[in-house]
Amino acid sequence: MKHIFSLPGAALLAVTLASCGSEKAHPEWSDARCAMEERGQTWLARSRQALAEGRFDDARQAIDSLRRTCDLAFDARHEGILLMDSIDIAHATAIMQKAADSLAAGVSTKAEADSLQQVIDENNQKCEFYTRKLRHDKERK
Repeated sequence: MKHIFSLPGAALLAVTLASCGSEKAHPEWSDARCAMEERGQTWLARSRQALAEGRFDDARQAIDSLRRTCDLAFDARHEGILLMDSIDIAHATAIMQKAADSLAAGVSTKAEADSLQQVIDENNQKCEFYTRKLRHDKERK
């Protein structure tokens, strides 16, 4: 007897059915969207873990992967926008902190002090911008 599904296809079907089940949290969603939302949540978890560890580039890459591979995961993609704002705020804060620590430790020239102060000011503006953007993006939901 010939099998209708190949092994990888059957595995994908089983995962999709298991993730959405007959009692879907969102019965109006397609099985494809359910599967992509689940994958999207995996990418978000990876990004959050990288952010918690201060690996900002890895956190951004996980969000980019979500965007590229989960085009139907509208909820996960929206969460990704909010998370990216948080990544940008945390990264700018870390840069400001490092520059402030260097400034507090003492610098040898006024030019170096001015340069560090400029880094602090620029990243402070980034923090303010991304904080406003995050607030705006949350209100849009």
